[in-house]
Amino acid sequence: MKKATLVTYNPFNNSVMIQIKSDISNPEWKNLAENSELLQYTNPDMKVLFSNIAADIVRVINDKQNSRSDGLEISFSGPMSDFAILKKLVEEADSQWPDKGPLSCRHVGVYKSADESIQIVKDAYNRIAHEFDEYLPGNEKYDENSKAIGDRISAFKEIIRNEIPICVIGNYSVGKSAFINSLIGMEVLPSDISPTTAKNVKIICNNEDKYFISVEFKRNQLDEFSSFKYEIMDGNIRIISAHGLEADFAKQLITEIENQICQNANITSINSLERVTLLHEFLSVLNNTEPTYLISLIGWNVIVTVPFVKSLLSKTDSSIVIFDTPGSNNARINQAEHREALESLMEQQTNALPILMTTKDNADGNDVLKIKNLLDKYSDNFSAPNCLVLISKSDQLVLNQLKGEVSTELKRWHGKSTILYVSPIAAIGIKKGNNHHWIDQDYKSIYKNWARFYKEEPAVYTLPTYNIVPCQGRNIIDVRKTTTAELYATGIPSVEAEILYYIDNYANYKKAFRGREVLEIALNEIEQKLAQQRGMLRAAEAKAQSNKNAKRDQLLDRLNSMCVDDITSEANDIVKMFADRLDAYIETLPDVLNELYDQVELEKRKDLDNALNERFRAHCQEYLIDQCYKGENGIRQLIVEHVYDYANKYMNDLKEFVSNNAESLSEEGKMNIENYLTSHFQPPKLSIVESILETINEWIEKFALAEYGIISLTKDKETAKDEWLKIKKKAYETRLRDNKTILNKIRYGLFSRNAILYPLENYAKQLNEWADNYRSEIAKRLDSENAILSGMEEEIKQISYSINDISSRLENLVDVKQRLGAMTAISINE
Repeated sequence: MKKATLVTYNPFNNSVMIQIKSDISNPEWKNLAENSELLQYTNPDMKVLFSNIAADIVRVINDKQNSRSDGLEISFSGPMSDFAILKKLVEEADSQWPDKGPLSCRHVGVYKSADESIQIVKDAYNRIAHEFDEYLPGNEKYDENSKAIGDRISAFKEIIRNEIPICVIGNYSVGKSAFINSLIGMEVLPSDISPTTAKNVKIICNNEDKYFISVEFKRNQLDEFSSFKYEIMDGNIRIISAHGLEADFAKQLITEIENQICQNANITSINSLERVTLLHEFLSVLNNTEPTYLISLIGWNVIVTVPFVKSLLSKTDSSIVIFDTPGSNNARINQAEHREALESLMEQQTNALPILMTTKDNADGNDVLKIKNLLDKYSDNFSAPNCLVLISKSDQLVLNQLKGEVSTELKRWHGKSTILYVSPIAAIGIKKGNNHHWIDQDYKSIYKNWARFYKEEPAVYTLPTYNIVPCQGRNIIDVRKTTTAELYATGIPSVEAEILYYIDNYANYKKAFRGREVLEIALNEIEQKLAQQRGMLRAAEAKAQSNKNAKRDQLLDRLNSMCVDDITSEANDIVKMFADRLDAYIETLPDVLNELYDQVELEKRKDLDNALNERFRAHCQEYLIDQCYKGENGIRQLIVEHVYDYANKYMNDLKEFVSNNAESLSEEGKMNIENYLTSHFQPPKLSIVESILETINEWIEKFALAEYGIISLTKDKETAKDEWLKIKKKAYETRLRDNKTILNKIRYGLFSRNAILYPLENYAKQLNEWADNYRSEIAKRLDSENAILSGMEEEIKQISYSINDISSRLENLVDVKQRLGAMTAISINE
């Protein structure tokens, strides 16, 4: 029936969840009661470090929940390092309270360690960067269309870089510059300034024994900053680099700074100044109350690179970068401008360690509260949810002040805060040693006072004695074993040890969490790009199809407008060619008619007209029509030859159609049509058209017969015969010859109509049917897939290639995305 309490700590979002159950074997966990003292640690709006609140949680659980003789078990889900702290605290509590039931703990769920997590995101980045190497800045596929992918992936390097930013923030004149100098071990930053345009100074720990300073320079009429970098040497300031539109001012700026240094120090040249002093004076000039014109154009951010002396921070492989900011309650600087610069600095951080500096008498003030609120606003940008709180100028406090309470609000910040007492100037003096001169005489005086106080009362002025460290079970450097008693007494080595602990235990969690966030954003960016590309492809394909349809309709319209030339237009020319043959035949008509008349039997004279007509039609068919039409070089042969000429011309027109519209045809479509025209070209298979003379029995012949009857009554037979045959000749000639209408249009006679026009029309019909087959076949090929170009083939090809390329690369990263997703998951211990 042992009771159990489940404590879950997520190191990635710094949240705590606590649940209870009355029986350890009961699988159902219940939420805390509404009046539980433990609820203060589970506020979802409050981010905490478990190591800072672990002792309080164990105390409350043992005091309020461990009420049975069989004791209570604390089931813990969280990192191994935090469980080690919890286990030690549980063992101590169990031994200190023998009247309570046994208190034990068990590790039921494990989050990955900070080192494991950072390795996961580094491996993921390497895989992603390798897979999308061509999309990274400077490479082949880094262009306007895809640069967002490369930029997102590259952003990871900024998040995961080895740099550990330390932001020193506090009120004006609380000793921030002195504290940073104590970490550096030299008087680099000036402290005796009354700035009107104070800067955010970035200090970079340099492994080389060289001093550098970089500034941003901007004239009012320009939008861009120029950057100048200088090396500070003994008695000399040397230009290392100058970039930007105002690079020519790098030397002139140094001349003004050198003149200002000489003026401030009442010297004629900087040649006598050591580099530390020269760097110190350089920074003093930048913060001068009345700067010259060029100096006034130096931006907010100044970067100083120097080696750190006698500092524990040299024990880390990480690159230490310290930000010094102007005091937030300095009435002589533009507070709105300062706040904007400070917030900009906070926004840029990903795993910074903030250090809030104050003094004992100001710790409860509104100015400190404002700083706390600002830091809380940007807590996601820090390695841990709260920060180190330093009580500076502690060497000026008496024993009662050192032992006095710190404000509860500051002490309970994010559950519990680490509050350290420090004397930065004392640490500077010890690191400098007695043989080095002091640049700042106030520093020298303060150091001498501290040295006297410490010598008289070393126990009182050993400042770490008064530190408020919520957790004693952490794996942190024992600074008393790594430094002298005097330096330890200043509290600075303890701060350095805390910084190293934060770096080792929290920076990587924040780096991993933010790094994963950046990589997931990068992968989402890639997936969005892929979705966008697919949408572009659909739109391009739809537009391409529309273009194809429009072009196909245009081509079909052009094709359908192409007709075989009208062969009947040759009729007039052919008529002219055979006009003499018709004339010759008509000249023979008297003899022909006389012969035909005699062939008519006497008993059929009553049907004379029909009989004569029939015999004349047969004679005309044989001796005029057939001889002109069927004979060698006759009309039929001539028409057939023309048909083939017209067919060849039409075929050439089709080939020209393909050639003229080649830009609208794909190579496949063009070849398909050309191959068809080449391999399937056949002259029309003509059906022979006969020329059959129309009947002669029309009203004019009947009228001629009536004339014959009248003549035969008044004339003798021979005279009647001759006159009637003349009438018939005239009628036949009229019927055979062409004439003109009242509108002056040609009306073809029997000869032209039967021997020329009708055959032409018949052959023209066959030719058109033949041409229609070709048009139909070409139209069918124009309708086939990929026959017509849309003009978007290259664009579609590029989009399709991009889709296939990105898709295949993403498929290769499926396991990477899964690992990133599982990075913050908890593993259950059986």
